Amino acid sequence: MVVVFDYLKLRLSRAEPEVFRDYLLRSHLRPAMHNIPLVRERVLARVSEKHSVLKVESDALVRGGGTGDTLRRMNGTALQIANDTSTAGFTLMAAISTSLYHYTSGVYEISDRLSRFLLTHVTALGSSIAHRIFDEGGNVGQSIIATIGVAEAVFRRSMIKAV
Repeated sequence: MVVVFDYLKLRLSRAEPEVFRDYLLRSHLRPAMHNIPLVRERVLARVSEKHSVLKVESDALVRGGGTGDTLRRMNGTALQIANDTSTAGFTLMAAISTSLYHYTSGVYEISDRLSRFLLTHVTALGSSIAHRIFDEGGNVGQSIIATIGVAEAVFRRSMIKAV
């Protein structure tokens, strides 16, 4: 953050363009690069904490005790996770939580199908946390996304049949 602030301050000072070219040096980037693992761990800790909330809420839905308030809490938590993970560059976790955010928006009626489908998301997010997948996840990430894709297809087909 200090580098960004200094850079903005330099721009505001109306410095010559040549100064900008040489301003951001390796000596500026080294501390930031060393900080990346610490930031990853902090974000992962936040996401793990929020995942446990999602787990409790999705379990309540599966047991049949979920309400609109349960979906609203899950929706808010999914949005927080999506924001945290997309900002940190955790592509897989961001995709899962964004999808979860969409399906907990209240558009879909609470049912066994929806509960199982949301549980698939929560389980997939838990797997990406357990395997510490910080990007798109390679083969494991593709497998997780494929599983959610199949679950989504089944969920959508069941919604069409129900109508």
